[in-house]
Amino acid sequence: MPATPFIPPEERDGHGRWLHGHYDRGEFEVTDEDIRKSRHGYYGSIALVDDLVGKVLDALEAARLDDRTIVVFTADHGDMLGERGCWYKMSFYEHACRVPLMISMPGETGSRRVSRRTSLMDLMPTLLDMALDGGTDHLVERIEGRSLMPLVAGDASGWADETASEIFFEGVRAPGMLIRRGARKYVHWEGGPCTLFDLADDPHERVNLVDDPAHGDEVAAFEAEVRARWPLEALTRRILLKQRRNALVFKALMTGEVTPLDFQPLDDASKRYYRGYGDWHAAEGRDFLRFDR
Repeated sequence: MPATPFIPPEERDGHGRWLHGHYDRGEFEVTDEDIRKSRHGYYGSIALVDDLVGKVLDALEAARLDDRTIVVFTADHGDMLGERGCWYKMSFYEHACRVPLMISMPGETGSRRVSRRTSLMDLMPTLLDMALDGGTDHLVERIEGRSLMPLVAGDASGWADETASEIFFEGVRAPGMLIRRGARKYVHWEGGPCTLFDLADDPHERVNLVDDPAHGDEVAAFEAEVRARWPLEALTRRILLKQRRNALVFKALMTGEVTPLDFQPLDDASKRYYRGYGDWHAAEGRDFLRFDR
């Protein structure tokens, strides 16, 4: 059950109150049994993913590819699952924004846990480092993120223990930014109350330090950093403009014959099967898995 029980909407922070109006609104009573069943289903999904990952690893071994395959396992978000009375993602609370990240390298034995702060933005430079000589050196433009390869190799000496994140999704009236540095987490909501948590002493994010005079200098430094890193006024204008565009497109798609805005990949059936032309031997070597170990 939730470590932090239901918080009445009027007692939540500004973003928490907005979330309640965005997807909840209190139309339905959510009981402890509802929360328990939801968590059972979520954990069941995790167990299914675990089984399916095992099948992928078994297939790699059967195909003799396990000794030259790098495996990266991660996710794009978590779920509040009733913590604080919240559900889904869409927030900077740990249950929503913290995700697993596991990397398995061929030939490596044993395991270790890295305690440094990382981000999904670090995946692209990491994969380029894995696949290319020089990693990101050949790119025309700089990309966000840092290669995780030093951490994979066990060297954290040059790693700045910090990361950042943004919330610009549908419905927000202004941008939200997060800076995580060590145990400190600062969340800025443009035009709204901000938060500062010490996750070492307060892992469930119950004590907001932002108005504590003892942390005034720290809050001011974080706030100055936010305004130096992000063009907040320009971002707010872009967010509101994009929302107006989305509303126009949605209205058009829902008028007359309903046309969902979903990606529909084109499937060229002529290229799905071998039709007696092309290099059969090359196709056989490329596509056939061998199970004669």
